[in-house]
Amino acid sequence: KIDRSFLMDVTQNQRSLDLLRRLIEYLDTRGHDRSTRSAAADVLRYFDIAAPLHHEDEELHVFPVLAGSADAALREAIAALRDDHVRMAERWTRARGVLLGWR
Repeated sequence: KIDRSFLMDVTQNQRSLDLLRRLIEYLDTRGHDRSTRSAAADVLRYFDIAAPLHHEDEELHVFPVLAGSADAALREAIAALRDDHVRMAERWTRARGVLLGWR
């Protein structure tokens, strides 16, 4: 059973990614202003605090249970998600530097 808070985390993750996409589009057409600085701060806050906690929750509580499955495809999906977490952390390090300059 998937916890409701886990699903809310996934929704917030998508909202933050959408905000980042809109921020980039806005900057491309209008440049920096107070709203872009606020949006950059919001994205930073989510991906610095909430997203790592969400990934930690998956790594500690979700993946171990699913990784014990007899379903090979599910085990492969869990391995891929773990790899995704590593790649996302690396990408966030680069993106974070850019966003810090935008706030």
